[in-house]
Amino acid sequence: MPEEAPEVWVVEGSVFMQDYALAFRDLGLRVKRVVREYAERAGLDGPAPSFVLDFNLGAPTFRAITGRGIPVAGVALDHWYFYPRHRYRASDLESCRRFRLPAWNPPIDWQFPDPAEKHPRLYVFTCQPEQVPEYQSVGVRHAEFLPFGVNPVRFRPLPSEGLAPFAAPVSFAGTALRDNKIDGVVRIRTCLQQARAEAASPAEAAHCGVLLGMLEEAVARQDADPFRWRLPRVLEDLERERGVDFLFPGGMTPEKETWALLMGVHLAMRQRLAVVQRLTPLGLAVWGSEDWKQVAGIDYRGLADWETRLASVFNASQVNVNSSKTMFPSGLAPRVLEVLACGGFLLSSRNPVLESFFADGEDLVFYDSLDDLEAKARAWLARPEDRRRIGRQGMAKVRSLHTWTHRAWRILEVLVQSGALPERTLDLRAPSAAV
Repeated sequence: MPEEAPEVWVVEGSVFMQDYALAFRDLGLRVKRVVREYAERAGLDGPAPSFVLDFNLGAPTFRAITGRGIPVAGVALDHWYFYPRHRYRASDLESCRRFRLPAWNPPIDWQFPDPAEKHPRLYVFTCQPEQVPEYQSVGVRHAEFLPFGVNPVRFRPLPSEGLAPFAAPVSFAGTALRDNKIDGVVRIRTCLQQARAEAASPAEAAHCGVLLGMLEEAVARQDADPFRWRLPRVLEDLERERGVDFLFPGGMTPEKETWALLMGVHLAMRQRLAVVQRLTPLGLAVWGSEDWKQVAGIDYRGLADWETRLASVFNASQVNVNSSKTMFPSGLAPRVLEVLACGGFLLSSRNPVLESFFADGEDLVFYDSLDDLEAKARAWLARPEDRRRIGRQGMAKVRSLHTWTHRAWRILEVLVQSGALPERTLDLRAPSAAV
């Protein structure tokens, strides 16, 4: 009687986990989708799964499961407050109190409290490559960069019938990031203004004024080059020029870096607004969050549901535009893969990972500034055959290398190579099936 295929429990709670579940099923595994509370009881109430796929690594969850010898593969988003090295110093907390800033402490469940602690059954796959050494430093047995993937069934070329409501010369799909609760510039500005008003001395009030000036100057300098993440260096330059620490002493501490990344939310909002306003004269249609309604003079088309309508936008647009958040300079935005999987023509801001995966002028086209973006949008609108050729090439590359099935296959390879899964796991489907 043939052995049963390995079973993976996929923890629900993130939209891309459903695609991982489908991918592992396509690769021949038995898949069970579970809530976190159920996953934490793996192996207690019945047969244990071969491994658990979790997202963003709640510490009680992975400790409970790995403590019973069950491997956990964590696919980590790694936003700013999930950094495993983020531990406060007393001076950081004092600065937060002094300037009325909230301490952006990650929830206790996310912390790796002891750098020397070992996690032999935990495997981390992070979408931010610079996080790999950080996980290794806190005892993770295996950590590697594994970018987002795409579901080529959901994002695919569509027949032209029914696409007319989505048609546009140029389109941008995404949130406006306006009125964001974690907008670091707004939070810092508000807190410093409050601290200045409540200062115990004229000197303290004046210091808050200096910091407010540094804040606005930092925004202006980053705005001068909106598609390249320069803010940490800008803050260091301002500190050297003014002879004043920006909020926190001791250089670029984890807490200061966290606040710089939170400031990046504000800067990404300004970047996206600049992109939309620059391309509006070319017939740009905007799809996304309702806060775009606050922007006058744009063609806002409403929400584009990720599961049912977004693929239509990418299929019906002559030129699709991606503007990645610059505070994550080395990730692979899902929007890039989704457009290309539809065979859409994409103009994208660049980063090192994108450039390593896709060829400029062959799979997509990169831009480097607002002027460059406008010039290239105009030029490529006049080249429909070349746009279609590049769209086909980009789609072929994504389908052959960047689906969720490819990502799931890589996780299986790592688990097999480490001995956590039997070698026969990779015989369930040939690698060529991972498309």
